[in-house]
Amino acid sequence: MKYSIPDKRELTKSEIEFLTYLFGKEKSEWNKLIGNLKVIARCVAENVRL
Repeated sequence: MKYSIPDKRELTKSEIEFLTYLFGKEKSEWNKLIGNLKVIARCVAENVRL
């Protein structure tokens, strides 16, 4: 993508707490995976005029 800005970061403390809560409700075995997770985002501007 010509005008794409990728971003990758570690989870914040509040994101980890939220996922721990959600996984604890439904899939407690997934809690051990939280340390391996990253937030991945891509911002794309299709009609940019430079």
